[in-house]
Amino acid sequence: RITLTFSAPINPRFRGFDYGPLGEDHVLPITEVVGMSEDRRSLTVEVEVRPDRRQQLTVTDQFRDDAGRALLPFVIDTATPSQD
Repeated sequence: RITLTFSAPINPRFRGFDYGPLGEDHVLPITEVVGMSEDRRSLTVEVEVRPDRRQQLTVTDQFRDDAGRALLPFVIDTATPSQD
């Protein structure tokens, strides 16, 4: 699980995720949107972490606050060791 925490309440109608700079082959896939907190300052998602892999997910500027201001995009970048 990953929980994104925002500095202001997020409008739940707007959100967006994309591949990271390494592209589709290294995406950190979201398997489920668990939900948003009551104050709308955090969003929890389930992701699929694979062994021996670097994975990325971009949180895009499709996220917006109630005034319509876009989030500055950022990349979640993970690396896992081999299970050998």
